This record gives sequence, structure tokens and C-alpha cells, in this order.
Amino acid sequence: PSEPPAGGFRRLAEDPAAAAAGVLADLKEGDFAVVAVAGPPSEAKKAVLFELQRQIGKVQLWRFETLFRAVIFLLMTYAEQTGGELRDVLSRPEMLAAGIEMVEEMADGKSIGQMVGDADSMMSMSQNFQQVVESTPLASEFAQGEVINFVQKELSKMSQSGTVVLLDGYEETLQYIDTPHRFST
Repeated sequence: PSEPPAGGFRRLAEDPAAAAAGVLADLKEGDFAVVAVAGPPSEAKKAVLFELQRQIGKVQLWRFETLFRAVIFLLMTYAEQTGGELRDVLSRPEMLAAGIEMVEEMADGKSIGQMVGDADSMMSMSQNFQQVVESTPLASEFAQGEVINFVQKELSKMSQSGTVVLLDGYEETLQYIDTPHRFST
């Protein structure tokens, strides 16, 4: 990605209901919107995201961590099958492109929100899950641009949907998503 869009992140209230109310005040009912909720994984952030999902009618949650893990999971499998090292596979642009293409195929007609939920469940049952989790920072380092571009492309497809997409990730990644609705925990 190029330079991040202008506009910083507004701090959310500590109370999940108050935080959700602050986000909801920014949105028009029935309109497509992208809401970036930045910060490290925490119970407070989880509670805010849950409250937002509860209060918004048509909503999807896209976790960047899951998208990075899906790329890692798929390319780790490739590296194991070919006897290569994961870092070497991730450093090859054509392999990152192939990893994103495989993530797109995982959606298979589902929404990205549903695919992310399915991927979370599938990966958590894998015997390599701990290795995938430990490799997530490596995926962020090598695949951040590809994952951001994938998300931007998928968001543009949804612009007429009337859906609110909640993006969950770190500020360093979410700063590249073009949205006026930016919050941090």
C-alpha cells in the first residue's frame, strides 16, 4: 500500500456499550460503512466488537489476524510439501500472490466475514495451529501489503451492500484502510 489516508484513530470509551454508542453515532442506518477498530487483541476490544455486532443489523467482522493466519496456514502447507522454509516462501512475491488467491478461493461464494469465521474454526483444529499463531508476525511482515490490497478490493465490491464491515486489527495495518470511521481501544 502507499501512504495511509489522512485521519487518526479516535479512542473508544472503556465501557463496551458506551464505546459502541460512540461508533454507532458515526453511522447512518442502512448505509455501507467500514469501521476500523484498532488495537492489540484484548477482552475490552472483543467486548466492543461483540456489542457492535449485536447492535448493527447487517454486519460482518473481518479480522486481519485471521487473514494473515490463513495466508500463513496455506503457505506453510506448501513449504512443508516442497521441503522449503516458510520465510523463503513468504519472501517470493509470486507465492504471496498465490497465498492471497488461495484465501479468495476459500471464500467460495461466502462473504469474507463468513470465510474469516470458517477459517478461524478450521485453523484452530489443525495440528499446526500453534505454529501458525507463532508465525503470524512473519506473515504481517511479508504479506501486509497483499492482505490490505485484498481487503480493499473486497470492500469495493461491497459498496452497495448496506453492510457495516468491522475491521479488527492493529493500527499499523488499519491505517492503510480508507475510512472515516477509525477507532482504537
